[in-house]
Amino acid sequence: MSENKQAKPTIAWARVIFVGFIIVVAFSIGRFSTTFGPDLQQTINDLTEENALLKASTIRKDGEIEQCRKLVYSLDGSLAGVENPGETNNTTNADGESVRTYLVKENDTLSSIANTVYANSQLFGAIRDANNISAANPLRVGSEIIIPPLEEAVSKANDEERKSEDDSSEPSKE
Repeated sequence: MSENKQAKPTIAWARVIFVGFIIVVAFSIGRFSTTFGPDLQQTINDLTEENALLKASTIRKDGEIEQCRKLVYSLDGSLAGVENPGETNNTTNADGESVRTYLVKENDTLSSIANTVYANSQLFGAIRDANNISAANPLRVGSEIIIPPLEEAVSKANDEERKSEDDSSEPSKE
C-alpha cells in the first residue's frame, strides 16, 4: 500500500521567505530612489554651494588672522616662532636705542606702510613726522624709514584729530 501512495511535494519555506525578502527590498529601493532622487540631487547642490561659501569664509578668516598677526607683531615688535613680516627691521640708533625701520618698496604709500606695520592705515602721520616726509621731501623707493612705536603713532593720530576738531570749532575771524 505504501507503494501506491504518491509522495507529496514539500515546500521549501526558507527559499520562499528569502525570495519574498529580495522582492520587498528591491521594491523598497526602487520606491526610495524615485521618491527621494530629485531631493538627493538638490541636497548635493546645496552642499556644494555651502562648501564654496565655507571656502570663501576660510579665505576671509585667513586674511583676518594675518591682520591680527601683524597687529600683534606691531604691538611688541616680535612674534615668537613667526618671521618678521619682511618689511621691518630692528636696529639701534646712535643713542643705543632700539629703532624699528622699514625698507620702502615700489607702490608704497604712507598709508599702506602704516597698514602693514600697525594694521591701521590712519596712523601714517607718525611715520610722516618721524621721517620728515612732505611734498618737498617725498617717500623714495629703496629708502629706509623709521617706524615709531605704536603708542607714539596712536598718540600722534589722537593729537592730530583733536587739533582738527579744535580748528573746525573756532569761529571764523571776519
